[in-house]
Amino acid sequence: MAQDDSVAPAVNETSATEDLRLAKADDTAKPAKTPSIMGILWVAFLCSFVDFLGMSISIPILPYYTLELAWDESTTICPSCPQDASTTDFAVEGRCGEIEGCGTAIDVGLCASAFYGGQIIGNLVMSRLSDRVGRKIIVMISLSCSALGFLWCGLAPNLYHLYLARTFSGIAGGTLPVVQAMVLDVTGDPRERPKYFGIAGACLGMAFFIGPGVGAVIATVFTKQAALFAPAIIGFVVIIVGIFRIHETRPGGGVCGAQSTAAAAVYDQGAAAFAAEMAAITGGAPPPAAAANPKLPRTVYACAGAMMLAGFIFTAMTSMTALTWPISYNVGPTALGMFLTAYGAIGIFNNVVMIKWIIGKIGAEKLALAVSLLLGVGITTYTFIDLLKPGDMVLFVFYLIFFELFIGCPFDMHMPTLITIAGNAVGPENRGKATGLVAAAMSCGFALCPLAAGPLFTSDILRIEHKYGSFSHLMWVICGCLSLVEFAVLISVVGCGNTDGSSGSKRLSARTIAAGA
Repeated sequence: MAQDDSVAPAVNETSATEDLRLAKADDTAKPAKTPSIMGILWVAFLCSFVDFLGMSISIPILPYYTLELAWDESTTICPSCPQDASTTDFAVEGRCGEIEGCGTAIDVGLCASAFYGGQIIGNLVMSRLSDRVGRKIIVMISLSCSALGFLWCGLAPNLYHLYLARTFSGIAGGTLPVVQAMVLDVTGDPRERPKYFGIAGACLGMAFFIGPGVGAVIATVFTKQAALFAPAIIGFVVIIVGIFRIHETRPGGGVCGAQSTAAAAVYDQGAAAFAAEMAAITGGAPPPAAAANPKLPRTVYACAGAMMLAGFIFTAMTSMTALTWPISYNVGPTALGMFLTAYGAIGIFNNVVMIKWIIGKIGAEKLALAVSLLLGVGITTYTFIDLLKPGDMVLFVFYLIFFELFIGCPFDMHMPTLITIAGNAVGPENRGKATGLVAAAMSCGFALCPLAAGPLFTSDILRIEHKYGSFSHLMWVICGCLSLVEFAVLISVVGCGNTDGSSGSKRLSARTIAAGA
């Protein structure tokens, strides 16, 4: 009996120690905290930003770079552009852009068309490929080729090479629709999508914030060619980061491996939260599941058509504004680069903060209608402002404010708003296809406009004298009319959204939201 009494405490002590060990093991076995959506997507956003950075660095440089390049560099010598109207006698010297053998306003427009024409191909092909082979590999290929394209632009010895390099760069620049598809892959709660589509759009704003200033400084200190090398160098660095850190988000995985477990967990968490709230709103019934459908609904095509028209209208600004500033205000790439830097800063705020807030208040459909009209008013009138007092730099400040309010802000909100509408109308199997179609439509507008903008800029119709020369305003009037077409397309197919006065998370119907879930 004594021996038994002495053994019992030892057994009890051993049992308690084992229980404590198992309890600690259970604590360590608890699942790790689900990462955030931003934690999954930040590298993809970085890749998209670098892709846009190359485009934004080139905006204040390429128009003048195009005018300087010759078709045959061995026989033609072009002046530094733009020429200073206060020191150049155009009766003796040829005006920049009108020198035989060099680039002209038509070449400026055609080079822009070459880039955006390539983007039509890139956006359609790469987004659809991402639905088949995965998101990660397509983002890596796109960024690599984009960097090579800008390197080629900087090394272009003549206009032939520049045209080819711009086309190649456009084909390569297909990261945006793939990144937008990645947003759909990881946001199980559709109400969160405008925020992250906005962040994807903010990559463009951030690029405009940094790129034009960087390009203008490098071009001033070194050369225009050197400025075009910068995005290539940055791109190759980011590619190395992306190889190791970017997540594969496609539900079926891809050539780089299966879908990231973190991406799947983030999506499931959002979808569960959304389903619970929708069940409460609809009296206990979960939102209806979206049936797989290989065909895209009319809403997606309407959004794509609206985005094409908006891209066309906006490109009337980007392709020709650089040529109007020397004529109206006698300023060139440095001033344009600084302004585009400020434009980009405001674009970041619009995409990160304003998009989700405004859509939550009035709905994506109403916002799409409003920005289509505002963009039309801005593009029609902004080139006429100088005529109130030609060459006056005080009026130039008003011009810049008007430019931002009626051109910059409305266009900033186009892509995330239309992608939100289109994304909520499709199921997982069509995410890349839908985002690619809208992005390709924008590139189509970007490509088509310069084909008309270059010749119309030199047209005699609505050709008006400014302080330092003249140009035709016809292109901008035409674009104002196209904004009315965009408005008509949206209101006839997409409509105004719900009009029941509901707000915030209850605004969209269960059926509409579930289609994108």
